[in-house]
Amino acid sequence: MGNGGSILPWDNWIYHVDSKKHEVNDLHASAVALQNSINAKALHYNTLLDQVKQLLSGNSALVIIIKCLQFTDVQLKDFDAQLKLFPDPPKGSVPAKFGSFLAEVTGSILVLKAVVNVGKLLKNAAFEVGEGGGEAIGEVGLEGLAETGVELGIETGVEVGVEGALAETGVGIIAAVGLDVIFGAINGAKEAHELDDQIGKLNSAVEKLRSADADLNDKLSKLQGVAVDEEKRFHGIVNDLQKVIPYKNAGSWLQLATDLAALPQFLAAQTQALRYYGLLSQLRVTYLGAKERAPKADKDTIISAVLLRAKAEVTHEELEELWNILARYSTGMQDHLQKQTGRN
Repeated sequence: MGNGGSILPWDNWIYHVDSKKHEVNDLHASAVALQNSINAKALHYNTLLDQVKQLLSGNSALVIIIKCLQFTDVQLKDFDAQLKLFPDPPKGSVPAKFGSFLAEVTGSILVLKAVVNVGKLLKNAAFEVGEGGGEAIGEVGLEGLAETGVELGIETGVEVGVEGALAETGVGIIAAVGLDVIFGAINGAKEAHELDDQIGKLNSAVEKLRSADADLNDKLSKLQGVAVDEEKRFHGIVNDLQKVIPYKNAGSWLQLATDLAALPQFLAAQTQALRYYGLLSQLRVTYLGAKERAPKADKDTIISAVLLRAKAEVTHEELEELWNILARYSTGMQDHLQKQTGRN
């Protein structure tokens, strides 16, 4: 009797039981479907995780940058010295490409160190602003950023490992080696109880797959919720930024709908914000560096140095306007303005 086109050698079985054939076929179909589902969801989860890490890191960076811009020269120098003592960010804590972008737009790798150490900075009150500093940005909830970072594995780069997840179920080998090997033990069973034992093991493995699939569904749902929460947090940060150092394009960012479909638009808006406020950071960092290495460097020389490195399309005149903003917090930059006014 033929096997009806089955890819398994059913006719070689000593005990040919149709009900067991159907049971194994059904279990196998469930295992393959669940495995495919886990593969697809895990890939989606990891892609979304990178996006959420970027949004979370960018939100943290914006808060840190604006806080630092409000520091006095002495406070900012002390803050930089403190950050230098922190270890380098763990691999995977922030998407690599975004980390490079962040260092580029701010002119300092130290901002990235601050992003992955938000919790530590809060504990030692590193964000307390002294006399003359703005307080509005404190409303955005740095504590929430730190807690969300821990949940997402911002310090450990937690991802869903597809191979690991499937291996734990005991049936991850299905896609790797094919049915003949998977069902070798069943095919070789010579007694009915052996057959039942092998079917029981497969049944157990399928149940583990179902559990893994349900767990991934739960993780994905939570991650999607975090993404929307971070979109809302970005809106809050932008509102607070406008109270401290306004930006002309911020109005359009506040019009974005806070839902999962808008995540790419939020990331684009956040990139714009980081380029603008990062340019302010570059100017401040360059000024402090010049003050240490070349105390006699004048304002135009420092601005020209930033202009050479700046990736954004910006003019000398625009950087002069940014200097005027920063001079509200930096006595040294204010002195440069007064000297220039005296010459004029």
